Amino acid sequence: MGVPAGPARRRRGGRSIALGLLSLAACAAPEAPPRPSFVLVSVDTLRADHLGAYGYARATSPAIDRFAAASTRYANAWAPAPWTLPSHAALLTGRHPIDLGIRDLTSALPEAVPTLAQLLAASGYATAAFVDSRPGGFVGAERGFARGFDVYVHEPQRGGGTFRDDMAASVDAALAWLDARDPRRPFFLFLHTKSVHAKRAHHWAQGPHAADSDAPYDKPEPWRTRFLPHGLRFSWTDPADPAIAGALYLEHLNRRLASGELAPAAIEPERVEELEALYDAGIAYVDEQFQRLLDGLAARGLDRDTVVVLSADHGESFLEDRLFLHVELRPETLRVPLVVSDPRARRGAVVTTEVGLVDVAPTLLALAGVDAPPDLAGRPLPHADAAAAPSAPSVSYYHFANDQPYEAWSLRDGRWKLAWVRWRSEAGPRVQLFDLDADPGERAPLAGDPERVRALRAGLEARRAAAAAVRSRSIELGAEMREELRALGYAGE
Repeated sequence: MGVPAGPARRRRGGRSIALGLLSLAACAAPEAPPRPSFVLVSVDTLRADHLGAYGYARATSPAIDRFAAASTRYANAWAPAPWTLPSHAALLTGRHPIDLGIRDLTSALPEAVPTLAQLLAASGYATAAFVDSRPGGFVGAERGFARGFDVYVHEPQRGGGTFRDDMAASVDAALAWLDARDPRRPFFLFLHTKSVHAKRAHHWAQGPHAADSDAPYDKPEPWRTRFLPHGLRFSWTDPADPAIAGALYLEHLNRRLASGELAPAAIEPERVEELEALYDAGIAYVDEQFQRLLDGLAARGLDRDTVVVLSADHGESFLEDRLFLHVELRPETLRVPLVVSDPRARRGAVVTTEVGLVDVAPTLLALAGVDAPPDLAGRPLPHADAAAAPSAPSVSYYHFANDQPYEAWSLRDGRWKLAWVRWRSEAGPRVQLFDLDADPGERAPLAGDPERVRALRAGLEARRAAAAAVRSRSIELGAEMREELRALGYAGE
């Protein structure tokens, strides 16, 4: 006859059963999904409205358009400044560049400010970057951008590319790094290319289409005349000084335009059309290389768990207002493409809520499960308009410590934009109010509403005063680096 279990024995038996059930439940619980990897592509000087995905009629970007159609496209993404250094500071730290003290050619990231790469690397990510910049350039290691990267390669095309600023060489280097990395770790890969940026005059010495060119935006054939079936018609060299060619020629024209010596209407529309066609040919070249990158990810099976982000640091002007290049605080220079492909999320969304480059870093940190620093200016990107919080007022600026023919600040607050613009050729600054809902191209400043102007100006002045009190880390620019910046059109900065 069996002996009835006593109370202690029954408790031990119950505990064993409970532990067994817990063990089975633990075994049956699904594993946490792996953390995504990230590829961030920054196409220097790519304005949003020259892409088909953003409404452009010319077929500059079929690959990017397909990518955008299957991703989340942000229709109103804005840069904080129309030049490379401050915008990349925003992109890779999540902070506004005026809060970092960035306002001239020698500025650099403060040592105490963590970068996106540092935060991801500390969480176990493998990190690599391939940038079209010299060490002292605007995305160079001397500026602080290499912090947190296991590998940081400047100008991958040197010594192996077919021409300068060759995105193909950057893609090749990136894919080679993916093949050599530890496959057990998630990765963060950053690519920056200047293949659309204006540059000095070129000499293509390789291949069957070797040629000289003084065009500010140029690629060898078959891209050069992609949108110029009758070839180049205009010279882009100053008749009085052959050394002023390419981007330097546009900088020279900007000086004359800013001073009032030359009127925009005096420049032939056909010349501007040729310039835009050359610029668009560079976009078509980048588009082909971007598709190679996507194909490379897919061939390695990385497309299933890799978030790909495509954006730009600023756009470009073609006399829509007064200047060429990227100086003015206008939609042509400040509105940038921003497309996020997350294979685990809903595809094909368009978000119209206003966002900024400062929002990219906190977005990737959130997707990686990494706590963001509490003082970031940016916040995770909304996945839909309905999920978006109200946009905070945003400041953009073009201001240097040394004297310039043009200085500008602007404050966007919902549908309203206040612009403060100073031309050296004019007696005082212009203060203009725009209704962005009625006038998104900022063509017709409003004459009335002094109370709104007063309130917006007070907010802008407060931000300017705070910026003036911040000093950034600075670097020394050697003669070679200064010449490189001149070749990119920064001759007067």
